[in-house]
Amino acid sequence: MVEPSGIKGWLYPYLLVTAKTAGEYTVLSKPQIYVHETGGYVDPNLDRLSKKYDLVSVFGRTLYPGDFVTGENAVKLFEIVTETSGLVKGLSVAGKINYYGIGDIIPVSSVNRDINKGQADSLAVEIYAFKTGVPSKTMKPSSYMYIKNADKIPDAIYNRVVIALDLGITELESDYSYNADKKATVEDLLNAVVTVLKILGEW
Repeated sequence: MVEPSGIKGWLYPYLLVTAKTAGEYTVLSKPQIYVHETGGYVDPNLDRLSKKYDLVSVFGRTLYPGDFVTGENAVKLFEIVTETSGLVKGLSVAGKINYYGIGDIIPVSSVNRDINKGQADSLAVEIYAFKTGVPSKTMKPSSYMYIKNADKIPDAIYNRVVIALDLGITELESDYSYNADKKATVEDLLNAVVTVLKILGEW
């Protein structure tokens, strides 16, 4: 292995810079989000995800796992994880929702409101669908699944919820019910995304 020639300099703690000529240089680093500790514990999945994607544009400089997720947060996360920022550049949040075809999950009129579990799990399924190229509406579960309160799940997201359960993105309660209306936390949504990435071998 041939060591590159030039002037060498260390930038604490881990970066080695080699320059061919003397002069002034600017080193730009990727924005890094801080994952807030919960009871002195940092979820390793969230920590790893924060290094894999630029979540600063979604949640700001500090990620609080227990915070609720707004529709706008969710749309931005979809954009980041599907790596389609270039395709939706310049579009408003409403424009992005229309572009991705997820208006039945996150209505344009509710982008500033907190999303619920049903919406979060459905969004994770849409990320899976986008990455596999298989529309979620054509997906079928691998087996029959009993959901105690199936009639309480909105029609618009019902099939996505079933697929999320089938893929292991989410789970039923101990009594086999599904709490679609429960507000989704940052941790809930991000762990659903991590599960999708694991299924796809992108983790």
